[in-house]
Amino acid sequence: MSESERTICAYFFAEQTTWNYTLLEGDGNFSHVKILPNKKLFIVRWQNICEIRKMNESFTVEKQFKNIGEEVIATDVFFPEKSKNIESENKNDQKDEFSKKNEKELEKIIVKDDDNMIITLLDVEGNINSWESGSSIKTVVNLFDMKDISTEYKNKQFFSMGYPYFIKSNKDFYAFSSDHGVFLLKK
Repeated sequence: MSESERTICAYFFAEQTTWNYTLLEGDGNFSHVKILPNKKLFIVRWQNICEIRKMNESFTVEKQFKNIGEEVIATDVFFPEKSKNIESENKNDQKDEFSKKNEKELEKIIVKDDDNMIITLLDVEGNINSWESGSSIKTVVNLFDMKDISTEYKNKQFFSMGYPYFIKSNKDFYAFSSDHGVFLLKK
């Protein structure tokens, strides 16, 4: 397939519509793509250029940042829970004791939008980097700089076999695959 024939496509089941965009030479090669809400994609191109793009006619770049380290080998997108107060819907005048004490209840919700998103990147140098909406990218940890990791592991390469590596994050942990098995790090 020639450079002029490269196309990225999506099919929206709910609307039964399609979207496609012919990639330009300057778009480079995409190494990672994650689907985001609101018809957006998170893309890593040229190995460490990260973009959030809108699936529209011009494939608009809405946000762009560069990974701190070298080649990105795994990505994750995480939407943390947010808390909000909601009014109790108990309309009975004869409220029980529990309801009286809890007029307002705290509800945890997950808001999936650009303002509530954490992108985690794992790179070949052993960096776990994090980008939060409205912030700049920062290194959370470098595996070779961790004080509690054995010298035996510090002298090894974690990502040299070329496997399809994987990282997953949540509010408490990072889990990722490496050449030496799966690691779980508490935040």
